[in-house]
Amino acid sequence: MRAEIFTGPECGGPEEGFQLLTEVSRLEGQ
Repeated sequence: MRAEIFTGPECGGPEEGFQLLTEVSRLEGQ
């Protein structure tokens, strides 16, 4: 899991990071 990459302060915190992770996962899943 690369979740920790998206949860850093520069990414807006865990909530925004989770949204990014969800979008990335969805794109990779296509």
